Amino acid sequence: MQELDLALAGHAAVSALPSARLLRLRHGGVPWAVAGDSVVEVVGTERLQRNPRPVAGSPYGWLLGEAEEIPVFLPPESGLEVRAAGAVVVLQPSNGPRCGLGVDAVEGVREVPLSRLRLPPEPVDLVCRWAFPRIILWDDGMALEIAPEAVPHLAGAARGDEVQGTLSVVPPVAGMPQLDVPLLQASSSGGLVVFTLPGFSGLHFALPAAQVVEVLPASAPRRVPGARAALLGLFAWRGEPLPVLDLALAVGLPSNLPRVPRGESFGHGLVARARRTRQLIVFPVERIVGVRQGPFPQPANTAPPFPGARQVLGAFAVGEQVLVVPDLDGALWTIPAEPYAVGAVSGGR
Repeated sequence: MQELDLALAGHAAVSALPSARLLRLRHGGVPWAVAGDSVVEVVGTERLQRNPRPVAGSPYGWLLGEAEEIPVFLPPESGLEVRAAGAVVVLQPSNGPRCGLGVDAVEGVREVPLSRLRLPPEPVDLVCRWAFPRIILWDDGMALEIAPEAVPHLAGAARGDEVQGTLSVVPPVAGMPQLDVPLLQASSSGGLVVFTLPGFSGLHFALPAAQVVEVLPASAPRRVPGARAALLGLFAWRGEPLPVLDLALAVGLPSNLPRVPRGESFGHGLVARARRTRQLIVFPVERIVGVRQGPFPQPANTAPPFPGARQVLGAFAVGEQVLVVPDLDGALWTIPAEPYAVGAVSGGR
């Protein structure tokens, strides 16, 4: 009997755990959410006056009423055709007039345990924590909570500016490094995991084996509208949302060559940990070449291995092959920002 009482007490304690009240939405085939206390009402589209010629950033339409006209926007869907909304959620921002969010479907209010909520990872803080304050890990997929204040700005979310240039690898001198790599010494016997990136099969990248956590099979990240240019999306890995980077763009390789499109699945991914910040990231890879054991040549300060290289710790020429060692910490914090991301933050604070 005492064991039963303890079990019931434990169940009551679990039931009483704090939770967040969220309205679950669906649009573009993916789940979204808004805070329940920001919802004024949910209406059909019979009162909706469509915008006959919408452009980026303009309202999808208006809810016509006696006292006010409420602008209605759609969740961002870069690359998708604009579809007719099935319902409109009227929201009350904390510091502005009401606005509407047109969605395919409203799936109801849910009490979400705090254990299912996450903050956006640090590298996407510039836009995410203002426009998408929380990430919800539902059983059927990852959802982004949309801040009511961000709805008009999200309607104009654009794709990132592309870094122009052409790839021109510096011819290696056999056995000689091309940049200083302070983490690797001539006497080091630690292994390097060697891999290639999509669109750059002729250039080999390498990371110390201690920084590589896992190799992923085919995966599809959740796109983050308006995020920085090299951020392909977020990926739920063991219950945590990790940033998915276009590593080639993040380290300065030209973006006019084939890369993995945002939000689309990739064949293989690498989960790695930045050395200083300890932040876990994911980036698509074309092929895992293998593990190369040291010792490695003594580093030397010379030219970068390709024009525009920003976040590269070093590049060793081993035989006829260049091994480029990216700086994951630098790639995380110097991701090129899109015009939208900068405007969104300045407009929301």
